[in-house]
Amino acid sequence: MELATNSSFQDSPEEDGRMPAGSSDYQQIRNADSEPTDEYRACSSSPCHHASTCVDLPGATFTCVCSSNFTGPLCETEIFRRQYEIPAFHGRSYARLKPLKAYHKLSIEVEFKSHFDDGILLYNQQKVDGLGDFVSLAILNGFVEFKYDLGNGAVLIRSLDKIQLGKFHRVVLKRYHRDGILKLDDAEDVAGQAVGSLKALDLLEDTFVGFVPTNYTRVYENIGTSKGFQGCIKKLKIGRQEIELHMNQHDWVLKTKGIHDCSDHACTHSPCLNNGKCLAADDLYSCDCPDHYSGDFCEKPDDPCISHPCQYGSECKAMDFDSFICECPPGRSGQHCELEYKDARIVTPEFNGSSFIRFPRLEGIKKKFSIEVSFMPKGPNGLILYNGQMKNGRGDFISLNLVGGHLQFRFNLGSGIANLTSRESVTLGKWHWARMSREGREGILQLDNSSIVRGYSGTPLTELNLETPFFIGSLSLLFFLTSCINIRYSLRRRQTCETRAFLLDTNFVNRENFKHESASKSFDLYKTADSISNFNWKEIHRLSGSSKGFRGAIQRIIVNGNPLPISAVLPYCGISTSHNNSGCSFNIGYYDGLPCSANKTPCLNNGICVPDLEDFTCQCPSGYKGKYCEIVNEDTLAIKFTGNTYLQYRNRGYRSDSIIFDDVDDTEEIFNRTSEEDFSDAIYEFYDENNYDFNLDFDEKERKPERGNRYEFHVRTFASDGLLLWRSKNRNSAEDYLSVAIADGYPELSYNLGQQHSFWAIRSKTRIDDGQWHTIQVRRRKRVGFISVDGNFPTKATARNGAIALRTNSKLWIGGSPSLPPGLPSAYYRGFEGCIKKVMVHSKQLDLLANNDISKINFCHDNEI
Repeated sequence: MELATNSSFQDSPEEDGRMPAGSSDYQQIRNADSEPTDEYRACSSSPCHHASTCVDLPGATFTCVCSSNFTGPLCETEIFRRQYEIPAFHGRSYARLKPLKAYHKLSIEVEFKSHFDDGILLYNQQKVDGLGDFVSLAILNGFVEFKYDLGNGAVLIRSLDKIQLGKFHRVVLKRYHRDGILKLDDAEDVAGQAVGSLKALDLLEDTFVGFVPTNYTRVYENIGTSKGFQGCIKKLKIGRQEIELHMNQHDWVLKTKGIHDCSDHACTHSPCLNNGKCLAADDLYSCDCPDHYSGDFCEKPDDPCISHPCQYGSECKAMDFDSFICECPPGRSGQHCELEYKDARIVTPEFNGSSFIRFPRLEGIKKKFSIEVSFMPKGPNGLILYNGQMKNGRGDFISLNLVGGHLQFRFNLGSGIANLTSRESVTLGKWHWARMSREGREGILQLDNSSIVRGYSGTPLTELNLETPFFIGSLSLLFFLTSCINIRYSLRRRQTCETRAFLLDTNFVNRENFKHESASKSFDLYKTADSISNFNWKEIHRLSGSSKGFRGAIQRIIVNGNPLPISAVLPYCGISTSHNNSGCSFNIGYYDGLPCSANKTPCLNNGICVPDLEDFTCQCPSGYKGKYCEIVNEDTLAIKFTGNTYLQYRNRGYRSDSIIFDDVDDTEEIFNRTSEEDFSDAIYEFYDENNYDFNLDFDEKERKPERGNRYEFHVRTFASDGLLLWRSKNRNSAEDYLSVAIADGYPELSYNLGQQHSFWAIRSKTRIDDGQWHTIQVRRRKRVGFISVDGNFPTKATARNGAIALRTNSKLWIGGSPSLPPGLPSAYYRGFEGCIKKVMVHSKQLDLLANNDISKINFCHDNEI
């Protein structure tokens, strides 16, 4: 605790003799023998802050006994204790700072030592996704690199010499307009210059030191590496301010994560992820990663699908570079199939004159852009697109309008507008295509297949600057009376309060609600709504040509080759979404007409109709192809099994004539020496070492004895019991048979080579009745059987001593069998319920449709089990 002494009325005529901060002694005061009176008790006014204790002293003075972490005469100052002297970064550590003020010039000085040849020192950007301007300082291959982009391409300035690992270095970077300089230690300056005429560096996002936590790969492409800095930063100076990379030590620092003291042991703070083991050597470390993980911090799974990132029954496909894609079922989209299309179809938004869709401002359009629109108008006038620079209707803008039945494209770069109007007029109720593009001052407009219209904005400005949201169909219905309608305010205050705009909420959508609210608040919202409706169009540029909203439907909008998600399910544009960074919609309807009518879709078998003006294409579900999804695609087919669906196949010649094994069973020795950590396909390969020579044209009633079997199933089910495969010699379970079934949710392999007197099975350790796609592998070699799910370590067991070959007839049943012997578990008498996409028999795919009546077979759609 800390003591602080004060006089509540006047300074003492003598020196106060105040003890140093933190002293346990009270202040000594003249006339200390005089007792304070109630009238002059200084502590009665509670002068001490932050729950500190006030002690009355003679002479109407007092002292404050401060609680921990506070100091000052009144305990008003918080003490922020430093967690480290010199900050150390471990690859995923970072400090987040305010955006750099670098519009015209920038100066940064860093003193650091690095333990590795690659790492991010500092990065700041204009946009969160890495687009636009940026500046970075990083170590790549041992060299220090200074990069920045003003809008016309990045300039790279690299140090002449490499750094020495483990040694402190001083680097200084400076930039003025297009020119940049980098200096490492006492080496010569290295200079560079950005191309083009742009001179300003626009940085809007926060600055990161040490690492950039982001999912946007463009950010790491800007920097040149995704590896975080591993080392210590002794000094960071931005402009004239030296920044202490501690929380609460400098206004610039917004957050720190994973930063520790430079003197700490390298493994003290467990930098290795996913149970990796940290191996330290001096102040360096390395991570010994467990199976299925790699990377400097064991952060990269070998199989990106290991975490099951795909949702709603979709299938995960691993790609290169640690990435994956989700094969979404019809009606869903998104990286993880997390987005849903209404009614499992692509919807076309319809606008009624007041409805609109709002997205963040357009990006990548400063120098040039190209926008394509497919639309069907129901009125001759209306705003289709608008994006402006300022909320007061001034500055740059672009707009696309219908004016008297003609399409009109306008834009302003700040020195005079361009006005391009189509020569032909649109036909109401008909689909049209339009393209508007601009490069510099030149604009181009084309409607359908008509001739191109060209126009130019005024000189000399050539760049387009947009800051406000991008609107489609109309503008937000804005109010300027947020505080005025607050019921707590008096009527007089409501009439004189400061006006403020906010988005209209659902309670005020129609006039009846306006009347009701105005009556309850003694405020004429009805008249206000009319005035605001007119006020709306004064908020956009007066030369934009826009005065009313669009009525009609819009199929698609493509900006610089990227389609906007106008068909997605967007949140409602209310007060809570007025500042969101994604899209939202207001009062949008759904167009139901040709070419993709909901009641008369041309796509069969649950295909999704994708409109293209008056034509369409069908997105077919798995198992179908063709213009209308009318053709069964056997390559991706999944057959639906209902529990009563039994498919029979002739087990044609799945045999080997060339395998010769000793009768001595040596499998136990092999598997006793094999641990799970050593598992690989080599375990199986031992039993297939001479390979199989299968004659697929062989067919006979009595199969020759088989010493080995191999089956693989690709299935999806919610059922916990059911028979997948059955082979037998006759209806006697005491004689030879082989089966694969699901019992209590777990797949199991059972077989009898003629020596088993009671039922036995090898059950997998992985449950599969979760509605997800699973791969079941079963293999038998002589008496030893294996079963594995999704590539996991197999479960194995050995049948009773005696016979080593399987003797059955040529019939192979999939999904169940109508003639099963008695004595089996109850799960075997239930047919399989679910989907089977693929069956492999001895590494060859079984034609599931062969010798079966296709008209009686049902197929699974990707979104059903």
